[in-house]
Amino acid sequence: MVEHLLAFLNFCRKIEYKDDALFNDLFSMLSSKRILAMFELGEIDLFSPAVIFLGSDPECSMKANNFFLSPVNLKDELKRKAYLTLICHPDGQHFLTSIKHCQQILIDLIKLRVLKSGSFERAAEIEPMTLDEFVFKILTKFAATFPNWFARNKKLAEFLRQFLLSDYFRGNYLLQDFCIGKNDRLRLTNFRLALANVPDLVTNLLINYFTYNPKKYEILLALCSLLPQMTFADNGSLKRFISNFIVPRTTLLWRRNLLKFAMSKFVTVFNNFPKPSDSEEIICRQNDCQLYLGNFFLYIVVPCFSYALERFRARQVFNCEYDKIIGKQKWKKHQLHASKNSTDLVVVFCQNVLRRFQQHFQNPQVEYGPPATIRPELSHGILQMAILLLQRASSHIHKPGSKKQSEHLQTMMQSAWGSLTQTGIYVDRWLRSVAYFLLSNVMNAFYIKRDIVYQLFDCLILLPDIRENPIAQKALDGIATHSARRRDECYQGLVDKIKEALTVDGFNVTKVGNVLFMLANNYEAFFPARGTLLPSVVFVLVRIQNSRQINVMNFIFDGLETIVGWEDLRTKKFNLIKDNLIRSANASQDPNLQRRIQNQIANLTRSPNFLAADRVLSDTISMLLCRIMANHPETERGKRFLAIFHKAIQPRLFCRVICLRFEKLLTIRDPSQGQQQIGAQIQPIINTLKILSSFLVSAAPDSIYHCLLYLQPVFAGSLKSQNINFMEAAVNFIAKLLEIIKELPVNEQKFGLLFQTLIQYFSWAGDNFIS
Repeated sequence: MVEHLLAFLNFCRKIEYKDDALFNDLFSMLSSKRILAMFELGEIDLFSPAVIFLGSDPECSMKANNFFLSPVNLKDELKRKAYLTLICHPDGQHFLTSIKHCQQILIDLIKLRVLKSGSFERAAEIEPMTLDEFVFKILTKFAATFPNWFARNKKLAEFLRQFLLSDYFRGNYLLQDFCIGKNDRLRLTNFRLALANVPDLVTNLLINYFTYNPKKYEILLALCSLLPQMTFADNGSLKRFISNFIVPRTTLLWRRNLLKFAMSKFVTVFNNFPKPSDSEEIICRQNDCQLYLGNFFLYIVVPCFSYALERFRARQVFNCEYDKIIGKQKWKKHQLHASKNSTDLVVVFCQNVLRRFQQHFQNPQVEYGPPATIRPELSHGILQMAILLLQRASSHIHKPGSKKQSEHLQTMMQSAWGSLTQTGIYVDRWLRSVAYFLLSNVMNAFYIKRDIVYQLFDCLILLPDIRENPIAQKALDGIATHSARRRDECYQGLVDKIKEALTVDGFNVTKVGNVLFMLANNYEAFFPARGTLLPSVVFVLVRIQNSRQINVMNFIFDGLETIVGWEDLRTKKFNLIKDNLIRSANASQDPNLQRRIQNQIANLTRSPNFLAADRVLSDTISMLLCRIMANHPETERGKRFLAIFHKAIQPRLFCRVICLRFEKLLTIRDPSQGQQQIGAQIQPIINTLKILSSFLVSAAPDSIYHCLLYLQPVFAGSLKSQNINFMEAAVNFIAKLLEIIKELPVNEQKFGLLFQTLIQYFSWAGDNFIS
């Protein structure tokens, strides 16, 4: 059948038979449901001879285009499907070239919903989204087949960019409501495949155009209107294009031009702020411009320069004259000349962007425009770029070593206050956290007054959601790092602030939880103040545990993790210094030197920095650990507590006091009581022993060794109770732990009570075996 159709069409082409009836019959046959189904199932391919015949003559191709793109036939789903099959057919490359002449028709279909055929005929009763998907599939196939023609087609690219930013697209394909008029919004009740396909098709077309025209930054700015996920599609192709091509594979010169373009757009946006008397449409469009520019900074500019600054020096990245000396002889002389006369983009960013940004909410009546409100997306992008410059190019902002703040540094600090005071700017919790993080980075980069450090600390510990806010966590950690590095009055003042927040300020649970969270993350920074802070931390842990408030277990875990971390760090530092002194004494033959080293070791054990925690505090800590372990924390918290417990029972930390606490819990209080009273005490003891066994099974063998050593009186007490369940639980506990430490040498003298208890138990078991 295929051969017959091919022979017939070849005959018609040779005799130049071009009657309309032939084409109408051919197109109707290809559009039949049966022929399309047979083609999809792979049974017969009548499209191959047809598309070869149509592609052999431009007049035949135009007849096919005019037929399928007519308003009447566009309403027919089968005819649209047949036309797409012809275009996408492997043999249809010659036929596809005719699409060049239909470019304006396709644009009119999308833009005007009309066809130009003498007079404007409305493409009526065609669902707009279906028509959009149909046209963009045609353009996608044509762009993939003829990429060079598409790369040079500025008109089509500009149309796609305008379509992406149009009210029609935003009103029908984006998930966010932009208050578009009813004429540009379709009444959609159910999800349709076109909602995901059309944004993907337009995005891929613009990406293909941009790869051939990388200086068209307007295309990239338009694509940022889809970020983050603003459509039913996941924008995977756009995200991959940014992360796999733009960020790693562009030159430094391209990145500089990118930043210049972004700064120029920012100046344009700020100079064209709408007036209060402007219409709502103008104000909404201005807000959209801020949204796109903010996404442009966040998803394009900041990642590009972050990648570059990880691999090049800041001077090479931001100085525009360095490209001119590449490949030149006597490059050192040219480099010196370039460094003196180059334009520093960091300075330009501070002057053109940050200063306008700061002036806007400090004095809105100045020359930068009438008062208006800045969208949080744009504020996010500007502040994130400022943070990157502080972290990677701080020497371009402020002279290193100078205590007098430069103008650019003051501008950068003042640009964060608008997000904190909510003046002239929409503020959400994330934007406020970014502003705090910016000020924290200023502290880590330069020397600033301690009053600002205290003020920022007071603000951060009052945030209600700092555990779910990683940006605020970094800001709080930055304060701890900055203060610990200074080790002056600022550090001692911050320690006093922490102590005051824990014990004085009316027991504000939010403030206490944030302070404990900061101490847990930065316990090494506050190790020198351990003696001052340890009583306050223990006091507040007992108070929290007794308050029985909900959702406070994380606070207790933070406090315990801080205390155990301090003790572990104390032990490691003490052993390190002691080992170095002993090594020096063994290497020396001078008896006077050896005597001095022995005195140093003796003084080291009495040093306040290496004294163990007070006995009362240690007992309180062991009490908290035992109480929490008995309450069976849920899975996630249980994993964290298990790590704290294993660290706490290390031999040189809290192993002895914890075991003494368990000895009290596992011992019958008054053996002279009756059997009924004793039996009521034994079951809780057995349960506690099982819980302790489950916790110790995964501990370090050295810790288990010392726990067995300190718990020997418990095992002897179980034998005296003459309770079978208690004795069996104790023996199972001993057997399980001995199996774990079987590789360790056991001192018979130290474990004499344990061995004697086991001998007595098995002797008693043998005597009472029959009974």
